[in-house]
Amino acid sequence: MPKTVGFYIDSKNRTHGFQLTDGIFASVDFPGEPFNQLLGVNNKQQAAGYYSTNAAGSAPDHAYIYDECGNAACTVGVFELLVIPDSKGGAQATGINDAGNVCGFYIDSTGVMHGFLLVQGTLTTLNFPGSSVTATAALGLNNAGKVVGNYTDSAGSHGFVYTISKKSWESIDDPEGVVGGMQTTIVNGINDKNVLVGFYGNAPINSGFVATPSN
Repeated sequence: MPKTVGFYIDSKNRTHGFQLTDGIFASVDFPGEPFNQLLGVNNKQQAAGYYSTNAAGSAPDHAYIYDECGNAACTVGVFELLVIPDSKGGAQATGINDAGNVCGFYIDSTGVMHGFLLVQGTLTTLNFPGSSVTATAALGLNNAGKVVGNYTDSAGSHGFVYTISKKSWESIDDPEGVVGGMQTTIVNGINDKNVLVGFYGNAPINSGFVATPSN
């Protein structure tokens, strides 16, 4: 059952999550909340996203999982709110794999951004190693135990790959991703063959890339 998720803005300038399943489009919004985005989906009819309590999306975000088959008959969708400790600045769930592992990021009470990984109810905070790193965000994960995202340090923005089993980090920089002397690489997706997708540049001009493992 092929599925795509994402978000759209309606004629009243409100942002909604959506799912597209076998050509059938449906809006997906956390009940009663005016701003929603779905950012990741697995093969089990589950999607990761977040909502904001105001229509502009400027209030702190709240991460959730949407399970399209909330009952045995698969007729009721169920939302699961993810409680991320010390996420006073907001949290977004950005990816979910077939095992139900979830990645995302949150902003703590001091305004610092951290990535997170949720595996069978156990939460791990993801901070790229280095004393000059000021922010980390997990943006996607696959079924092979890899998490991708970006981090910021004194040299700019860099992509990363985090291997769950080894708790190891790899920094990813596109060779063309230097703007104004600063690195500007973002990795926001990985498939089960560990092929990466992302972009580099400086908004509004960005270029996408695909990175294939060498082994």
